[in-house]
Amino acid sequence: MKLKTIIPMLLAAAISVAGFQACKQANLKPEGLQMNSHPQGNNITNIPCEPYSADNPFDSVGIKHNATLEDVRTSVSFYNSTFNQRINRAFQFISQQYGITSSFTVTQITNIVADSSNSFNGVINGLSISNNLRNRLRNLILLIKNSSNFDNYCSLKNEILLLEEAALNDNNLSAEEKNVFLRVASIARHTLYYWTQKYMEVTGYDANDPSASQTERSKRPWWKWAVVVLCDVAGGIAGASGGVAGVIGGAVGGSAGAAGFVDWIAPPK
Repeated sequence: MKLKTIIPMLLAAAISVAGFQACKQANLKPEGLQMNSHPQGNNITNIPCEPYSADNPFDSVGIKHNATLEDVRTSVSFYNSTFNQRINRAFQFISQQYGITSSFTVTQITNIVADSSNSFNGVINGLSISNNLRNRLRNLILLIKNSSNFDNYCSLKNEILLLEEAALNDNNLSAEEKNVFLRVASIARHTLYYWTQKYMEVTGYDANDPSASQTERSKRPWWKWAVVVLCDVAGGIAGASGGVAGVIGGAVGGSAGAAGFVDWIAPPK
C-alpha cells in the first residue's frame, strides 16, 4: 500500500472569529498529516472495532462528546452554519443532557483552533501540569497528526490505548494527572471513530471497489477531517483543569467550531 505525503502547509497563525470563517475556504492544513492514496480497508459503514475501552474509567467522556457532535450535526448542521451557532448548540446540548456548563467563550475556542499552526503547544504549555504530562499530551497530538488515516482507525485506536496504559503505569504521574490523560484519550478515540465513519459515508468509500470513490476522496481530503479531530483533542486538553466538565466543554467547543473546515459534510441536495 503506497502512502502519499500531503504537501505541508500551515493553518493561519492567528484567527479571529471572522478570520476563521474565511480560513475554512482556504487550502490550509496542519503540517505533517498523511493520507493513503489507494485505501484498502473495511466496508463503508462497518469499522471492525469500536471506540470503547473498558480499562478507561472516563470513557463516558468520549461517548458524551460524540453524542453532542451528532446533535450539532442534526440540529444546526455542519454545513452553512456559523462558528457561533455550532458552539452555542454544543454547549446547550451538554447543559440540557448532562448538566454540564461550559466556561469557555467563543473567543477562547477560536484561540484553541488557531493554535493548530503550533501543534497546540500553546494550549498545552498554558496548563499547570508536570512536564511529564505535557509530553504525554504532545505525543497524543503528534500520533493523530502524523498517523491520521481514514482506513486505519483500529490501528490508531490501539496506539492510543497503549499511550493510556503507559500513563496508568507511570508512577511519576499523580492520580489526577493520570485522570486528565485518560479523559483526553477517551475524546481522541471517540472523535476519531466519529469522523472516520462520517468520512467513509460521505465519500462513498467501498472496500470492494476502492477506486470507485477516488474522485470524491480527492475532492474531500482526509486532512480536513483530521483538523477537526485535533481541535477536539486540543479543546479537551484546554479544559483539563476543569475535570470531566472542562474536558467535555472544551472538546465539544473545539470540534463544533472547527467543523467549518469540512463544510461539505452534509450539503443541501
